[in-house]
Amino acid sequence: MNHFCRFFKKKEEIKNLFKISGEGCYMAEGHFSSHDELDQFLTELTNYANYKLSIAVKRLIHQ
Repeated sequence: MNHFCRFFKKKEEIKNLFKISGEGCYMAEGHFSSHDELDQFLTELTNYANYKLSIAVKRLIHQ
């Protein structure tokens, strides 16, 4: 396991990490209790990678 994956594995807020195709190489699913907590995570993440952030506003379908 590389440093990048270990970083995600030790974070309680990260629920899933996916290797993806298309735009980007990885997609992470996380749950943060505040924007400050998210900002701290993103600051730490810059030690390992650049990132693009998308925030889910509302779940429309759940199966």
